[in-house]
Amino acid sequence: MKEIKAVIDTNVFVRMLIGKSATLFKLYQAFIEGEFTPIISSPIKEEILEITARPRIKKYFTPLEIKRFRELLETDTIMTIPTKKISLCRDHEDDMIIEAAIEAKVKYIVSLDKDLLEIPSAKLAPLGVKVIPPEEFLKAISGNK
Repeated sequence: MKEIKAVIDTNVFVRMLIGKSATLFKLYQAFIEGEFTPIISSPIKEEILEITARPRIKKYFTPLEIKRFRELLETDTIMTIPTKKISLCRDHEDDMIIEAAIEAKVKYIVSLDKDLLEIPSAKLAPLGVKVIPPEEFLKAISGNK
Protein backbone atom coordinates (compact mmCIF):
# COMPACT_ATOMS: atom_id res chain seq x y z
CA MET A 1 0.00 0.00 0.00
CA LYS A 2 1.17 3.48 -0.87
CA GLU A 3 1.58 6.48 1.38
CA ILE A 4 -1.45 8.29 -0.07
CA LYS A 5 -4.45 7.66 2.09
CA ALA A 6 -7.96 8.93 1.49
CA VAL A 7 -11.47 8.44 2.70
CA ILE A 8 -13.51 7.32 -0.29
CA ASP A 9 -17.16 8.25 0.11
CA THR A 10 -19.66 5.42 -0.16
CA ASN A 11 -21.15 6.83 -3.37
CA VAL A 12 -17.74 6.66 -5.04
CA PHE A 13 -17.00 3.15 -3.74
CA VAL A 14 -20.27 1.79 -5.10
CA ARG A 15 -19.97 3.59 -8.44
CA MET A 16 -16.36 2.41 -8.69
CA LEU A 17 -17.57 -1.17 -8.40
CA ILE A 18 -20.31 -0.77 -10.98
CA GLY A 19 -17.71 0.70 -13.33
CA LYS A 20 -19.90 2.65 -15.74
CA SER A 21 -17.53 5.62 -15.76
CA ALA A 22 -14.01 5.56 -17.17
CA THR A 23 -12.82 7.80 -14.34
CA LEU A 24 -14.25 5.56 -11.65
CA PHE A 25 -12.87 2.48 -13.39
CA LYS A 26 -9.42 4.11 -13.28
CA LEU A 27 -9.94 4.86 -9.60
CA TYR A 28 -10.91 1.23 -8.95
CA GLN A 29 -7.79 0.06 -10.84
CA ALA A 30 -5.67 2.42 -8.72
CA PHE A 31 -7.25 0.89 -5.60
CA ILE A 32 -6.63 -2.68 -6.80
CA GLU A 33 -3.05 -1.82 -7.74
CA GLY A 34 -2.37 -0.25 -4.34
CA GLU A 35 -1.75 3.28 -5.59
CA PHE A 36 -3.61 4.61 -2.55
CA THR A 37 -5.00 3.24 0.66
CA PRO A 38 -8.67 3.83 1.43
CA ILE A 39 -9.53 4.69 5.02
CA ILE A 40 -12.87 3.47 6.31
CA SER A 41 -14.71 3.34 9.60
CA SER A 42 -17.26 0.79 10.75
CA PRO A 43 -20.21 3.02 9.76
CA ILE A 44 -18.72 3.58 6.29
CA LYS A 45 -18.06 -0.14 5.83
CA GLU A 46 -21.59 -1.01 6.97
CA GLU A 47 -23.05 1.50 4.54
CA ILE A 48 -20.96 0.16 1.63
CA LEU A 49 -21.96 -3.44 2.39
CA GLU A 50 -25.62 -2.51 2.84
CA ILE A 51 -25.78 -0.63 -0.46
CA THR A 52 -23.94 -3.32 -2.43
CA ALA A 53 -26.41 -5.89 -1.06
CA ARG A 54 -29.41 -4.00 -2.49
CA PRO A 55 -31.01 -5.93 -5.37
CA ARG A 56 -30.75 -3.03 -7.85
CA ILE A 57 -26.99 -2.74 -7.14
CA LYS A 58 -26.23 -6.41 -6.53
CA LYS A 59 -27.40 -7.31 -10.05
CA TYR A 60 -24.22 -5.71 -11.44
CA PHE A 61 -21.95 -8.27 -9.74
CA THR A 62 -21.31 -11.96 -9.69
CA PRO A 63 -21.13 -13.61 -6.27
CA LEU A 64 -17.36 -13.99 -6.81
CA GLU A 65 -16.97 -10.24 -7.47
CA ILE A 66 -18.91 -9.42 -4.29
CA LYS A 67 -16.76 -11.85 -2.32
CA ARG A 68 -13.56 -10.31 -3.75
CA PHE A 69 -14.73 -6.79 -2.96
CA ARG A 70 -15.55 -7.75 0.64
CA GLU A 71 -12.06 -9.24 0.93
CA LEU A 72 -10.55 -6.01 -0.43
CA LEU A 73 -12.45 -4.03 2.18
CA GLU A 74 -10.96 -6.26 4.86
CA THR A 75 -7.39 -6.45 3.57
CA ASP A 76 -6.68 -3.36 1.48
CA THR A 77 -8.21 -0.64 3.61
CA ILE A 78 -7.31 0.83 6.97
CA MET A 79 -10.03 0.88 9.59
CA THR A 80 -10.22 3.96 11.76
CA ILE A 81 -12.34 4.58 14.82
CA PRO A 82 -13.39 8.23 14.98
CA THR A 83 -13.32 9.70 18.47
CA LYS A 84 -14.74 13.14 17.63
CA LYS A 85 -18.23 13.96 16.43
CA ILE A 86 -18.38 16.55 13.67
CA SER A 87 -21.36 18.52 12.43
CA LEU A 88 -20.29 20.24 9.22
CA CYS A 89 -22.41 18.72 6.50
CA ARG A 90 -25.96 19.68 5.62
CA ASP A 91 -26.73 15.94 5.48
CA HIS A 92 -25.51 14.86 8.90
CA GLU A 93 -25.18 11.24 7.75
CA ASP A 94 -22.22 12.44 5.67
CA ASP A 95 -20.42 13.71 8.78
CA MET A 96 -19.12 10.15 9.32
CA ILE A 97 -16.95 10.61 6.23
CA ILE A 98 -15.37 13.77 7.66
CA GLU A 99 -14.96 12.15 11.09
CA ALA A 100 -13.03 9.23 9.56
CA ALA A 101 -10.81 11.61 7.58
CA ILE A 102 -9.99 13.71 10.63
CA GLU A 103 -9.25 10.69 12.82
CA ALA A 104 -6.96 9.15 10.20
CA LYS A 105 -5.36 12.53 9.42
CA VAL A 106 -5.85 12.12 5.69
CA LYS A 107 -5.58 14.96 3.24
CA TYR A 108 -8.38 13.86 0.89
CA ILE A 109 -12.00 12.86 0.96
CA VAL A 110 -13.02 11.61 -2.48
CA SER A 111 -16.69 12.19 -3.14
CA LEU A 112 -19.37 12.91 -5.71
CA ASP A 113 -21.79 14.08 -3.01
CA LYS A 114 -22.75 17.74 -3.45
CA ASP A 115 -23.30 18.08 0.30
CA LEU A 116 -19.66 17.20 0.94
CA LEU A 117 -18.20 18.94 -2.11
CA GLU A 118 -19.94 22.20 -1.22
CA ILE A 119 -18.58 22.47 2.33
CA PRO A 120 -16.54 25.70 2.30
CA SER A 121 -12.82 25.01 2.27
CA ALA A 122 -12.48 27.55 5.09
CA LYS A 123 -14.31 25.08 7.34
CA LEU A 124 -12.26 22.08 6.20
CA ALA A 125 -8.79 23.63 5.90
CA PRO A 126 -8.25 23.91 9.69
CA LEU A 127 -9.00 20.18 9.87
CA GLY A 128 -6.38 19.43 7.20
CA VAL A 129 -8.94 17.85 4.88
CA LYS A 130 -10.00 18.61 1.33
CA VAL A 131 -13.08 17.15 -0.39
CA ILE A 132 -12.39 16.49 -4.06
CA PRO A 133 -14.06 14.60 -6.90
CA PRO A 134 -12.50 11.41 -8.27
CA GLU A 135 -10.93 13.18 -11.28
CA GLU A 136 -8.92 15.47 -9.01
CA PHE A 137 -7.89 12.60 -6.78
CA LEU A 138 -6.61 10.62 -9.77
CA LYS A 139 -4.47 13.62 -10.74
CA ALA A 140 -3.17 13.84 -7.16
CA ILE A 141 -2.15 10.18 -7.01
CA SER A 142 -0.67 10.18 -10.51
CA GLY A 143 1.45 13.19 -9.57
CA ASN A 144 2.76 11.28 -6.57
CA LYS A 145 4.20 8.32 -8.50
